[in-house]
Amino acid sequence: MKVLALSIFCLVTISTFSQVKEIKQPKKVTFDKQTSQPIVKEPKGVYMSEYIIYPEKLKTYFITGEIPVDFPKYDKQKSHEENKVIARTWSKANKNLIKSEFWHLFENK
Repeated sequence: MKVLALSIFCLVTISTFSQVKEIKQPKKVTFDKQTSQPIVKEPKGVYMSEYIIYPEKLKTYFITGEIPVDFPKYDKQKSHEENKVIARTWSKANKNLIKSEFWHLFENK
């Protein structure tokens, strides 16, 4: 009798857990105005870029419209503030590559 009760309990428990589904936050989808390509953005609090800011935005800061190869990548082992300092240091050393209207973005605040 105990074995039967334990078996029923296990079956009920397993079926209950199998019905639990993970709730995912919705992703925001926008479209690039120039190329009409979809851009999927992760919800706030989830940073998923290889640079300190998203590449689409970062490209607009440079005279060539491209991110220089030696621009520092985002180091996930460091804090966001530490990554900002690294990007600002690089930017000050390579000010000639940045559009003048964006120089203020790389100054220490």
